[in-house]
Amino acid sequence: MNLSHSTIYEQLALAAGKAAGVIEPTLEAMAKDPAARQARDLAWIEFDGLLADKTQTLKKIGRWLFDRGVSVSDASVHRARTRVLDARRLDELKNQRTADVLKSLAGMDGREVLDAATKKAGQALLELFSKLQPEQLDDLTAPQWLRAFETAAVLQRSRAETGLIDQRVAALKAAFDRETKKRTEKGDGKLSAGDLEEIRKAVFGSAA
Repeated sequence: MNLSHSTIYEQLALAAGKAAGVIEPTLEAMAKDPAARQARDLAWIEFDGLLADKTQTLKKIGRWLFDRGVSVSDASVHRARTRVLDARRLDELKNQRTADVLKSLAGMDGREVLDAATKKAGQALLELFSKLQPEQLDDLTAPQWLRAFETAAVLQRSRAETGLIDQRVAALKAAFDRETKKRTEKGDGKLSAGDLEEIRKAVFGSAA
């Protein structure tokens, strides 16, 4: 039987719940039952381990599922294996990216750190979506899509806000330099307390 990745896990969870003694198990009921929840998690962990173990054939994994009440085709097992292996490769890639970022952060200022984080996040998203198969994209829920793009949006917004702050600071510095130059050129090159007060008002306003 051809089943999607999520359906295999759902049926495996329900079978584990039944084995744990839950009467007419549902995913909601199992979430409230500690013993059933533990049985579900252990079944999922064991299944993931079998998929990640390349010495296990598709038929052996299919038999393991069948023994637990889940009947699937070899093609379904292959798709599940591909998903798990892709996820593990992505985790390895993210760990390497994180190590690279931490190494590159030495000596960077805050703006450079934010730029690097934005770039790395964008790369990670592109790599994730490029590796997913069409049926795997179907398994992604709306909240998962939203979280992925919200993360990128937050970084982009922070980057834009940082750029705006940089521009404002630069404008204030330029205004301060102009006012200072005007007053030093009028006198003996020295600034009095009154001059500084006038500069402050000119740059920041009288209410500053």
